[in-house]
Amino acid sequence: MRKNRAHLIHAIVPLHVPKQSKVRLSKTFSQEERARLTLLMLDHVLLTLNKAKTIDSVTVVSADRNVRREVEKKGARFIWEGRKRGLNPALTYAQRRLKTEANSSVLILHSDLPTLRPLEVDSFVRAVRDYEIGIAPSKDGTGTNALFLESPNLISTVFGRESFRKHLRLIRKKSLRYKIMKLQGIGFDLDNTSDLQKLIQSHTHNDVSRFVRKQDQKMNRPSSRRFRDSF
Repeated sequence: MRKNRAHLIHAIVPLHVPKQSKVRLSKTFSQEERARLTLLMLDHVLLTLNKAKTIDSVTVVSADRNVRREVEKKGARFIWEGRKRGLNPALTYAQRRLKTEANSSVLILHSDLPTLRPLEVDSFVRAVRDYEIGIAPSKDGTGTNALFLESPNLISTVFGRESFRKHLRLIRKKSLRYKIMKLQGIGFDLDNTSDLQKLIQSHTHNDVSRFVRKQDQKMNRPSSRRFRDSF
C-alpha cells in the first residue's frame, strides 16, 4: 500500500460469514472446508491489496466478529456490521463508518478472487481514478466484481444478480462519468465446481490453489471427474 498521497484510495472488502458461504460448493466441500476456502481467498485478496501501489487502506466489513483478529493481522481494518444487514446495506454502513479525508475514493472489491494480482489492482485504479465511477464485471459479464467510487456512497450499490447491468443503469441515470475495465483476475470469482476445475488447471500457485488441489487429491481420482460428479 502507498502512503502520504494527495488523493487517497480506500479499499473495502465485504465478507460473508465463512461458515455460511459458498453453498454452491456443498456437494464438493464440507462446511468446514468451505469456510477454510473462504478465509484463504480473503487472505489472498488482503495480501494482494497490501502489495498494490495505488491502495492507501483496506477495510473488511462482515457480520462475523470471529474474523477480526485475522483481518487485523493482515494490516486491514475490521468493521462489524452488527446484525446481518446483507451485502449492500453493509457496504453503505462501512462507507459511512470510514473516516475518509477530502479527496478520498473507495474501491469495493469482492473477497473471493483467487487469481487477483497487485498489478491488476493498480491497472484498474489508474485507469478509472479520473472518472467518477469505475466498474469491472465478473467473468460472465453479469456481476460486478470491483466498483470504484470517486467519493464514498456516490451511488447505492446493488450487488447481487445482474448487478453489472443494474449498476450501469444507476450510473447513467445520474449522468456520471464512468469507465468499464475487464480484467481476468478481478473477473474470476470462485463460485461453483466449474470455477474449481479452472483454478486447478490454471498456472496459479498460491494458498488458495494449493488448498483446492490438495482437497481434490484426497479423493484419489482425477480432478475433472471429481468436479464433474459434483454437479
